[in-house]
Amino acid sequence: MEFRQHDWDGPFGFRYIAPDDLAASLRLLSAVEHFSDNQLNAEGHHPIPVGRLSALARARLVELRIDRTRLPVAELWSFRLTGAKRLWCVPRGRKHLALLWWDPHHRVYPSGGRRNLE
Repeated sequence: MEFRQHDWDGPFGFRYIAPDDLAASLRLLSAVEHFSDNQLNAEGHHPIPVGRLSALARARLVELRIDRTRLPVAELWSFRLTGAKRLWCVPRGRKHLALLWWDPHHRVYPSGGRRNLE
């Protein structure tokens, strides 16, 4: 897991994470770091194609220059902490991820087929 690329100030920035959520996030990432893709999927963690993210999330990727022009990113990984709370990571190779976003309100990829067009 890589931490240097995390977004601090954006709409999904880690500036806004509560200490209890940060501790739970670190426990989760530690628990799943050696899971296979099948194990991750079984636990509700999975990749989402960038094109299916909310407009707000896609715009932030461009602002951060994590788009198809500088760093080709076809998908992000979603890690479910609780019902709505998610951590988002950028894949960096077969089994390497870079932590990117804290999404406590499930706005990066809204569920239920809804699209967040903010």
